[in-house]
Amino acid sequence: MTRSDGVYRSQLESKQRSPLRRFMHSPLFEPVLAVLVILIVVGSLYAYTETWPPMVVVESGSMQHGTNDVVGDINTGDIVLVKSVSDPTTIPTYVDSEVSGFTSYGEYGNVLLYTAHDAAGNVINNVPIIHRAIVYLNYTASGFSIPSVFPLACPQQYAVVSPVGQQGCLSSPWQTERGMLILKNVGWQNVWVNISLSSLYLQEPYSGYITMGDNNIAPGTRTGLYDQLACYPSCLVKPEWVVGVARGMIPWFGALKLWIEGQSCISPTQCVPSQSWAYLAVTIIAIIVIPQMAPWGFRHLRARIRKRRTKGSKTEEASPSDSPPPTPDPPSGSEESPR
Repeated sequence: MTRSDGVYRSQLESKQRSPLRRFMHSPLFEPVLAVLVILIVVGSLYAYTETWPPMVVVESGSMQHGTNDVVGDINTGDIVLVKSVSDPTTIPTYVDSEVSGFTSYGEYGNVLLYTAHDAAGNVINNVPIIHRAIVYLNYTASGFSIPSVFPLACPQQYAVVSPVGQQGCLSSPWQTERGMLILKNVGWQNVWVNISLSSLYLQEPYSGYITMGDNNIAPGTRTGLYDQLACYPSCLVKPEWVVGVARGMIPWFGALKLWIEGQSCISPTQCVPSQSWAYLAVTIIAIIVIPQMAPWGFRHLRARIRKRRTKGSKTEEASPSDSPPPTPDPPSGSEESPR
């Protein structure tokens, strides 16, 4: 066969291919496939979270449990999936979960993503805050009721202080208070959270969540700094300000975004942990190497299986037949003599 015959045959085979096979061998196949994979992944995330964007990058260390990367907790540079909730008034808080035992990201209660507002309802910052819901306060004309606190042990886990300074316990779930609520041994560092109900009653007369970062602790003390202290970074969080709750995580990869933006270490307390960079490097190497090695490993395994099958078939051919031996001829003396 001449070279021209080979070229002709190749062209003929190309024409006989289906449109799909021709597209799979075209230069556009891989870029289109990559776009489709991205669309499927993003669409699946949106279908699961029902929020847009379906995930956010953690930009500070306010939720870290220390300065090291703790896998499973929320660290600087993690990407967190944010799932919408049908009723934002019923989100289990830290106090609720002390009774039920529900935990997320290393502590009791849910982690909220919410938009910070001032007392007048104006947006303070367009960048959402991702902090833990500590307790929900119900506003009434006579003060705040805190039914979720009532089942806790008093004074071991909480105490209420009246406006005149008298410390005691709640006598009923719907008892209203206008003094101070003290939550004891909260979080991974067992801090006390001293919530001024009197200030909230005067400045923020409505129901909402007290929120706090797991790592927001006054230096050198055991006092937790909740978000609504002096209405900064946000006033009491109304349910309608809640974007969703944290559900799921892609660790470390958000550090790349922070690095590109020059935000990976804006202060000694707001740096991507060094372990995160190491984990990220190992993960990226694995993502690159495994797809390259998998086809080789598959071919090697298939060759070994084929070799074993070939060896087995040769062994069967060499083995003696299992058919019964032929019947011997009868002795000559037993034959009838011809007449």
